[in-house]
Amino acid sequence: MDSVFQLGEGTYRNKRNEMADRLAKKAAMEDIGEIMYDKIPRETIITEGKENGLTKWQEQWASSTKGAVSKLFFPNIKERIKTRIPISSEFTAMVRVTV
Repeated sequence: MDSVFQLGEGTYRNKRNEMADRLAKKAAMEDIGEIMYDKIPRETIITEGKENGLTKWQEQWASSTKGAVSKLFFPNIKERIKTRIPISSEFTAMVRVTV
């Protein structure tokens, strides 16, 4: 039994592929002028999202009529988040008593 191998349409370069490659290279080398889209770094998006969320949370916290005792301890959301509070049985007992 003899085997015969043939190149299919996608396995060799043809004139359309060659032309597409030339046009792509030409476009890549040209000065395109004004940049229409500029990527924003991932870290910037995350930081801005956190800042916007904290700002909105602070606005809601300040305008709420609930949690008056908690607001005495934590009037500012950003400062509260920065503060590490060790959770212990004493802490939770104190919070339960004041609320």
